[in-house]
Amino acid sequence: MNIFSRLKRPSSQSLMRAQMHFDRGVRLAAEGHYPNAIMELKLATRANPEHAETRVELGLAYHQMGQLSKAIKAYLAALEIRPNFMTASKNLGAAYDELGQFVNALKVYKGDNVGASGCGIAH
Repeated sequence: MNIFSRLKRPSSQSLMRAQMHFDRGVRLAAEGHYPNAIMELKLATRANPEHAETRVELGLAYHQMGQLSKAIKAYLAALEIRPNFMTASKNLGAAYDELGQFVNALKVYKGDNVGASGCGIAH
């Protein structure tokens, strides 16, 4: 048995629920309703934890609310799922830049050590 056969895949019902919450969250964020968008995107993440795009959208909603540490965590989670996700990398770098964590921002922009183990999170 290989490692992939042990991973539990979301059911089709769970994936449909995740897509519904994702779509609502993106729409709410586009309308500027960030707290409600975050709630929907968290539900989407619970239903399908391996969807990197949901993590990025969650990060963007936190970012828009000025909750940069939470945004960074969401962007890092997206990069753990999809290491070369350019949108997540750019947003992560921007969040570090806004926090004044220029060394981490530069690492991200250069493509060095991107991921939870490579860049610290401000607490």
